[in-house]
Amino acid sequence: MVADKVVSLWGDPIYQGSPDPDVVRELERWLERARTGEVVGIAVAVHFSDGATGSSWGGVISMGVVGQCFGLAQRIIRKMNGWTNND
Repeated sequence: MVADKVVSLWGDPIYQGSPDPDVVRELERWLERARTGEVVGIAVAVHFSDGATGSSWGGVISMGVVGQCFGLAQRIIRKMNGWTNND
């Protein structure tokens, strides 16, 4: 099965359907800000426990949100390559 071949880039545990407290905490943090009306647009990329990925967006999507997505992609790539902010 493909899911059996999924490995973590940073040595973190692979969650096969078990809730990840960090994921839940982050989602709840943004959800609360959306409920108050502070967050009015969102773009999200997700990794499912079976190895699949997905993305979606909703609400107000501005060039600022697009820029944040590019910046986040750079930060993720830097972390995946083991680089620090000083590299």
